[in-house]
Amino acid sequence: TLGDHVTCHLGVKTGLNRVFLDPPADVEPQLLRWAVRGRDVGPFRIRRSCRLLWPCDDSGRHLESLPPGAFRHIEAHAALLRRRADHTGGPSWTLFRTRAASAPHRVIWPDVARRLEAAVLTGRRGRDAIPLNSCYVAPVPNSATAFRLSAWLNCTWCRAAAVAVADPASGGFARFNARVVSLLPCPIAVLKDGPLLELGRRGAEQRL
Repeated sequence: TLGDHVTCHLGVKTGLNRVFLDPPADVEPQLLRWAVRGRDVGPFRIRRSCRLLWPCDDSGRHLESLPPGAFRHIEAHAALLRRRADHTGGPSWTLFRTRAASAPHRVIWPDVARRLEAAVLTGRRGRDAIPLNSCYVAPVPNSATAFRLSAWLNCTWCRAAAVAVADPASGGFARFNARVVSLLPCPIAVLKDGPLLELGRRGAEQRL
């Protein structure tokens, strides 16, 4: 199964989206990333429409201090931030479940969708995008594995298997959570397959 090869995680949780999504213009650009929500993920692609205040380093660890613009914005909401259910210490700007979501090579998919649809976050553009907790994310060791796995998850067979075991949601949607995707068949050859690598790359370049 896919779960024998990778571990599926929920994306980043802010606990207070209105503070971290689309922050004010005086927040320093070096702390901004693209937030990826479940609705932003399609087959082999993501839509970049919402900025995320990312007070973390490249490995997902929270910064010990913030530059002035970001600090003023966070300080205005500090009391609310410290009351978040997941906040158990550390700076008020701490985000949750950041390590997997900021890994160098990731395959992501929406938690709730009509069908399983996966995209790759890798390379320079991929590092600028952070999946939120309406997405699931599977960190993988390199970009080639990410492209192969995205092609596999977007194939008709995997989609049929995923729908068969997914929990139904309203309006014809289903929940493709970690349990569902971890149970999908994934022979070891999938992670070494040349045609899947090419399909994944072509899909990411929107050449399919």
